[in-house]
Amino acid sequence: MSYDLAIFDVSSKAAHESGLGLDEIDHQPIDEHVRVRFVERLDGYGYSRESGDGSVGRFVESEFGIEVAVREREISFRAPFGDAVFEALMAASEWSEVEELALFDPQAGAWND
Repeated sequence: MSYDLAIFDVSSKAAHESGLGLDEIDHQPIDEHVRVRFVERLDGYGYSRESGDGSVGRFVESEFGIEVAVREREISFRAPFGDAVFEALMAASEWSEVEELALFDPQAGAWND
């Protein structure tokens, strides 16, 4: 069991709020410069790159076991339950506070505003 979060280009939020399901949306790519900044933050907070290169890849935070996948159209967080959920929510919320990104919490079925 894990707690999952997804970060998309802000256009996905608008499409979802207009009535489309997440799986029905043609998610637009996240700008590369935004992904690069996100990867730099992961590096700065001690996440280790497990695979990938440049602005895409899979990262792991060792203390709480949080996994982050940075892909062209989505950044996803997966946290084991417990304190890791709080840490993942805090990081995803803070790091997605740019105008190009929107954070979706599938467990709550809601966008983080």
